[in-house]
Amino acid sequence: MPGDNYGLRVHVDVSGSGVMESGDLVSAEANPVPAGSTAGLIASVTLV
Repeated sequence: MPGDNYGLRVHVDVSGSGVMESGDLVSAEANPVPAGSTAGLIASVTLV
């Protein structure tokens, strides 16, 4: 919606446990997301 702010944070649950733990991948920062299409978004992740 116009005027709203959107962000992208990523948690790749490598173990499948449903919680963040050692070995998972997470984004280190919140990235702003433009309104409209989200195709092709890229988020950098680091190993927990």
